[in-house]
Amino acid sequence: MILFFFYCKKIGKYSNVYELNRRSVLAMRIVGGGLENLRSFCRVMDFPAPVQNSSFTKIMKLLFKFTCDVVHKFMTDAVEEEIKLTQNSSKETFEVVDSNQEATRRLSIENLEQEDMSENESELTNTPAKL
Repeated sequence: MILFFFYCKKIGKYSNVYELNRRSVLAMRIVGGGLENLRSFCRVMDFPAPVQNSSFTKIMKLLFKFTCDVVHKFMTDAVEEEIKLTQNSSKETFEVVDSNQEATRRLSIENLEQEDMSENESELTNTPAKL
């Protein structure tokens, strides 16, 4: 398979950036890599050299800007949806029934102290009592 990178579509404000450059930078960032990982990948795959440092930085700034815009939009929508759901559910009232008061009493801190369950600290911390 032969890849002709010079046939790749140019995009951007002045049509001076190859789409492949943005896609390759995005792909590397998705898998947690950076420019050096992209260069290593291109060497291993026998691709032409990827973008330069300045181009990589410009593309990363654009990706960061767009990512922040998308996150802000979706988070705002999620908050608005949660507010609507909360307002709708606040009209309904729920009564909490404490059906097992004895279990609640047993779990209180005072009862733990009275029963002295923490007599042997090594059992609680999983450490030997003597070194």
